[in-house]
Amino acid sequence: MFEKTLEKVLRLNKKWRLGLDEGSIRRIAKQHLVITPDFSVKAYHVEPIRGVEDFESVYGFILEKGGVVYAEEKYDGTCILVYRGLAKIKGSATLDPPFLLGLAYICEEKPDLYDELMNLSLDYVVFIELFGALNSPARYHLGYREPFDLVVFDLGDPDSGKLLTPREKYEVLRGRLPAPRYRELKSTGDFESLLTLVKSWVGKRGLPGVYEGFVLKSPARPEEIPSKRVFWNYYRRGLVISKVKVEYFAPQRPKKRRKKRPSLSPEFADEVENELNKMDLSSASPKDIPRIAGEVLERLRESHPDLLKGEEERLGEKEVFRCVARRVARRILGT
Repeated sequence: MFEKTLEKVLRLNKKWRLGLDEGSIRRIAKQHLVITPDFSVKAYHVEPIRGVEDFESVYGFILEKGGVVYAEEKYDGTCILVYRGLAKIKGSATLDPPFLLGLAYICEEKPDLYDELMNLSLDYVVFIELFGALNSPARYHLGYREPFDLVVFDLGDPDSGKLLTPREKYEVLRGRLPAPRYRELKSTGDFESLLTLVKSWVGKRGLPGVYEGFVLKSPARPEEIPSKRVFWNYYRRGLVISKVKVEYFAPQRPKKRRKKRPSLSPEFADEVENELNKMDLSSASPKDIPRIAGEVLERLRESHPDLLKGEEERLGEKEVFRCVARRVARRILGT
């Protein structure tokens, strides 16, 4: 597995013309291409909020007691967890080749950043977003100045299994590793202003200063949460977390209506089924479908010429043949 994955990483390095040293790539691969055990703080799924009512229902109890909701810029990349010098992506025990190459790029081009990340991972489970011009699934960072970069969006305490509060996280990261910029929301009005900003980003992906949206975080104890819905949907590792994304406000393209597949009239379909019932199809294979469909139509041309003629005038000869062939296929394939 190691050599095959390494080969893919080296091919990507050449394809994307990064010019990274093969020895550096091999060292990073040896470090991270291992089956990583579960970390004590796991990745989590974030549910959306789409408007003021959602915001008040999720965070109202925090604002009522004078709490703060931290809205962090949401980068468009890949979530990677790093702990004790080992990295893996969400939902996997290891790293895929593009992300391994991204770490190799950080290691070679920003060695101080990489070393600090590895050092911090000795004490915390570090949640990073690997993003850049070569890793932007929703295309928000295609114009970014570098192919790969990273920010730290969460730190997990391996002893308690919980996430640090935003304030604690900012304090730990200050001067060490980059973190998303944030806004403090202390009222519904603050959230409305945030929504206005997010809506202004519609149609501007790829431009500097435009992000995928914001992730909202605020610390809370389980016993403080008044709603089971909020607890089960938004409470994650000691924080109430949600997201608001630009795509929620983008105009939706009208879905193309799928053309209804032409079908045989009930009377003609019954005659087709009667002819099929007369045939021994036990040894027929898929390659026999056209031949059998042709035989059914020939029989009907003799026994029910007017009925067949009417069907062919309504649907066309080719479509009638296709409809009969589908019925033959269902008999043979048992579908």
